[in-house]
Amino acid sequence: MALSTEDLISIVDKVPNLTWKGFRHNSFFDRDLSPEQREDMFRSDRNYLKEHCLKEFELACQWLNNCSKIKNVNRRHGSYTLKHYVERWARKNGIEDNYVSNGAFISPLKKG
Repeated sequence: MALSTEDLISIVDKVPNLTWKGFRHNSFFDRDLSPEQREDMFRSDRNYLKEHCLKEFELACQWLNNCSKIKNVNRRHGSYTLKHYVERWARKNGIEDNYVSNGAFISPLKKG
């Protein structure tokens, strides 16, 4: 099944705190910003995910399609660790542009 930018946008629109960096959180690096500046950065990070991360989203979907489903939640690895698994898998399969942002990895998990 071919994925589209619309698929990614639809998912991001359903998950209001998702950005290309992952889920929204107050960062140590944001502490000197005003609430308005933090909100602007958040909106920019969400738009970046929608507009620039389709290839990353596709890689994550491909990798996840090759994984066996399990009944229980795997609590040993978080999304940030698993996104590195996708990048290694892509590299091993000759995909040169293999960076996957945390938000692009999380997006297919929210697809259903």
